[in-house]
Amino acid sequence: MTSGGTHSVLRLAFALLTFVALGVQLGRTPSVANFVSLFTVQSNLLAATVLLVAAVRGLWGRDLAPLDMWRGAAALYMATTGAGGYGRVAVAAVGAAGFVAVLVRTTRRSGAPAG
Repeated sequence: MTSGGTHSVLRLAFALLTFVALGVQLGRTPSVANFVSLFTVQSNLLAATVLLVAAVRGLWGRDLAPLDMWRGAAALYMATTGAGGYGRVAVAAVGAAGFVAVLVRTTRRSGAPAG
């Protein structure tokens, strides 16, 4: 499998893992409206969706550049969420871990220093 294919599979795995974690957390929450209104949850939904779209585009051999702004926004929101906490740090960590691989690849591709 090529490097791009490996990244796509990892993106897909982290997206699905994040959706599962959100589903489990939703099952423990009495109010769906309160759950969805949390910035932490919204950030994770965005992160998982962007990872899923990037995975599909990568597996189809399409360019990921059109997603750069969405990926950047999701990474910023995940960093903000991870700093805030509020009892859902585990869910944030799952999404953030997926974005580490995405950001490293994006940084290396753009020619900017990776470290």
